Amino acid sequence: MLDNNHIPSNIRFLRAIAGLSQEQLAKEVNLNRGNITSYERGVAKPAIETLKRIADFFNIDLMHVIQTDLTKNIGLIQNGQPLNHSQNNHTSAKTINETQEKPVAPPPTSSNHISSMLQEVTSYEIKRREAFYQNVERIANSLERIEKSLLKLEEKTFENL
Repeated sequence: MLDNNHIPSNIRFLRAIAGLSQEQLAKEVNLNRGNITSYERGVAKPAIETLKRIADFFNIDLMHVIQTDLTKNIGLIQNGQPLNHSQNNHTSAKTINETQEKPVAPPPTSSNHISSMLQEVTSYEIKRREAFYQNVERIANSLERIEKSLLKLEEKTFENL
């Protein structure tokens, strides 16, 4: 499973440096403010598609949002804006001098690493869907039992009349 301990602080950090409220960010990425609050507090974990929309909005590589503590890697931020390594693989000298930190290399992108991450995401998604369908089945069974009980109660009521 993905190590996503950095996701809550990264979303909060990116939003803060962009000067956006939770509601403004939610509107930009087609969510509601409650979702952003839950993600920033770590109460809920955003789906990979949601993380992709957030990363795209902030113009930063998705892997940095997931794997890197952006609050400690200011070299990934240039002039107050996130630096997307897919567009610019080198942090400018100005950014290095301003932050007095060396830029962080982008996370590995070998095909083995990507395949491994895809397997993890797929495995997680399969488990999540299985749990969902199990819950739906439990609810359907409960409703069936309730319906049978109501029918028996109705029959007894008519018998007593």
